[in-house]
Amino acid sequence: MDITVIIPFNKDRGYLKQAIKSAEDQTFSGDVQVLAWRGDDPVSVNINKALECSDGKYIKICAEDDILYPNCLEDLHRAIEYKDFVCANAHDWVESQDKTTEFHSTIPFDVRALARLNTIHGLTVMYRKESLDLIKEIYGFVFDESLTCAEEYDLHLRMLEQGMKLAKCDKFVAKYRIHDDQKSLGKNVHKGQRIKDRFDEKMRIKNKYL
Repeated sequence: MDITVIIPFNKDRGYLKQAIKSAEDQTFSGDVQVLAWRGDDPVSVNINKALECSDGKYIKICAEDDILYPNCLEDLHRAIEYKDFVCANAHDWVESQDKTTEFHSTIPFDVRALARLNTIHGLTVMYRKESLDLIKEIYGFVFDESLTCAEEYDLHLRMLEQGMKLAKCDKFVAKYRIHDDQKSLGKNVHKGQRIKDRFDEKMRIKNKYL
């Protein structure tokens, strides 16, 4: 198996079929395994469980409310070469306003540079499975299940800390959907407290490397 696409979710908020279809409708000519992984656990736990069942040489993760462009897997697979992970560009889409902005990921100079400013759009990243297996061997886990946000940010810092190499694909590969039912900052979330909690969580991650 060439690539496994993991789509973790607790419940279908109406976007799941679209996310799955975007993972299936790829121009990539190799073998693709799509794992729509439902669980009542936090997203990091669900991803870790799905990784245990993945068969792909490479791993792509997509939230159930986001979209992979048709070129996503082909371009990321071509760009990763002999590196451990690869990032690309994404569109951030505010659904209620039909407003789209561009996010251009950039490769940090080192782990401290990424700790100071997260320049990688998490939705655009693809990982070499062997590299994730090594991270698990070193730390005992891939995604830190104690975190409530920024799980991929923490993972990227640990990968760089271990000397793993990041490639850049200068293509737009995905659409990040911003909507009222988001688990992070949707309309039913206490925004003030959630913003504070997210800030504290990210600072806890940053302070390990600054």
